[in-house]
Amino acid sequence: MLCLSLPPSKLYWIVWFAYLPILWVISRSSITESLIYGLICGAVYYSLSFQWTYAFQPYALAFVSILQGLLFVAFPLVIIRFLLRFPVWSLFSVPSIWVFFEYLKQVWFLKFPFGIIGYSQYYWPRLIQIADITGVWGISWIIVFINLLLFRILTIILSGESKKKTRALFIYPAMIIAVFGLLLVYGSVRAALLQYNPHTSLKVGFAQTLFHPKKKWHDHWEEYLSIIEDQFQKLSGLDADLVLFPELTVERYLTLDRAIRIESNAEILNRLSKLARQSNAALLFGGIELKQQNKQIEKYNTTFLFSKTGDLSGLYRKQVLVPFGEFYPFGNFLPGLKTYISETTDAVELMPGHNQTVFSVRNRKNENLTFGVLTCFESGFGSLARRYAQKDVDFLVNVTNDYWSLSSIAMVQHAVMSVFRAIETRRPVLRISNGGFSCYVDEIGKYSSTIPLFRKGLMTARLRLLATPGRTAYTLLGDWFVLLCLLIVLSYPLILVLRKAGK
Repeated sequence: MLCLSLPPSKLYWIVWFAYLPILWVISRSSITESLIYGLICGAVYYSLSFQWTYAFQPYALAFVSILQGLLFVAFPLVIIRFLLRFPVWSLFSVPSIWVFFEYLKQVWFLKFPFGIIGYSQYYWPRLIQIADITGVWGISWIIVFINLLLFRILTIILSGESKKKTRALFIYPAMIIAVFGLLLVYGSVRAALLQYNPHTSLKVGFAQTLFHPKKKWHDHWEEYLSIIEDQFQKLSGLDADLVLFPELTVERYLTLDRAIRIESNAEILNRLSKLARQSNAALLFGGIELKQQNKQIEKYNTTFLFSKTGDLSGLYRKQVLVPFGEFYPFGNFLPGLKTYISETTDAVELMPGHNQTVFSVRNRKNENLTFGVLTCFESGFGSLARRYAQKDVDFLVNVTNDYWSLSSIAMVQHAVMSVFRAIETRRPVLRISNGGFSCYVDEIGKYSSTIPLFRKGLMTARLRLLATPGRTAYTLLGDWFVLLCLLIVLSYPLILVLRKAGK
């Protein structure tokens, strides 16, 4: 049921009662049994929802399913089993502990931003506008809260205590109606209050290149570069001010360091610079950058921007790297594992960047607009988008290359994260991918343009800006809601300790 509620399925409504079976089982099980049932639930959930991890490495699916299922489904369910003993406190502590573990999944060293249950509601934009206050965590909390209310109702009915607990049978449904009502009212009002600047806009071109992951750049770089030039010229001919290309558009080593000599490096950069200058359109693209540091050659996943004048006006080095794909978490302790992964996958060991770059681009009126780049699955981390919003950028760009997975499921699951980044920051998100899902997401999380999956294609979008974008509560306060969840979980034990100390 949880799997069916996730994208690309349109059965997002199933999640509102998907937790009922596992809540029923663990409430009637021992701690050991709850751990086993939780692990089964978690492993099945991750293996079915994220089977595309198999495309990276055959053992990746088993690793993700068992580890994530144990740590972020089984463990919280064991805690939830204990919390269910407290009827009133559990209503708030159960969804809080679930959200806290979802947050831990993002911040520990094996970062995996997929599987957060709040993302299931991307298809219902009116309901999720509260994310500009709580982030996606608030949506996850409400989903588990509604499930728990339904569980309480179900328990009362099946236990034959309906006559004894008529008050609860009135209060719980009323709470469910009230929650949905408040969310929809807030979402409608919030969307209605947004006003756009009628005088400032930016025309953006999207180039979905569809460079096959198994067809290496090194052997086809002239062919691929010609495709880039052709796509760019077509989009600039449509008066695009900024043309977006995906992550690792140029999958050859590039460098700005004169101490490093790489074949064809100068030719590629010069051709791209000339392309931007002659077409009077800015060019954003990604590549692997080499940089010499302390006599060592470091590699970065870098996004470059050539301005309309052909100058390199900025670059951004990806900060959050993919475990096992871009860095080896256990490399120092398990060198054999590092060797095995490097030999059986396309993994490249990279260095993380340390700074967020604010890029700038000029529109046809010569007005300067600013934006920040989220590379690949960095779009799954609200804290990164939030930092850009704190710098008052006008919009966000997510450059990615999900084509490696050869999975439409992976592409859509990744793409819907941008919906929440747009709502949380009230900044439009322009998403460009090698094989899809390339799209334009506005400030309320709605798609207005897309390029079909697994197709080489072009599109343009007119970027509108809010008259007074300001800063949302989430932009100002960050993941405060997660801290509140932790305080809720700790509140009852703390009260008991204080009472005991008072005696």
